[in-house]
Amino acid sequence: MKTLNERQLQVHISIVAWLLMVTNGLLAVTYLLIIALTLGAPAYLLMRALAFPALMVALAIPGLIAGFGLRERKAWARILGIVGAVLEVAGLTA
Repeated sequence: MKTLNERQLQVHISIVAWLLMVTNGLLAVTYLLIIALTLGAPAYLLMRALAFPALMVALAIPGLIAGFGLRERKAWARILGIVGAVLEVAGLTA
């Protein structure tokens, strides 16, 4: 099996960092926009209408943190990225 050299590994980490930041950032912005558009709903619908978008924004934040950490080459960011990827594959996040 072919292994990556150090330079190739650094390029891959940078690409994964940017992908994490872009995808989770777009996810968070999309659901924040949905929250903003929902604020005009009647009070009896507001809690139910805001629950799912708020949960999705909360689930996007660890991915953003992992992306910024990977960009700065932090060791904890790799672990957070792996955990996030496992949850993504399991279907627990969007």
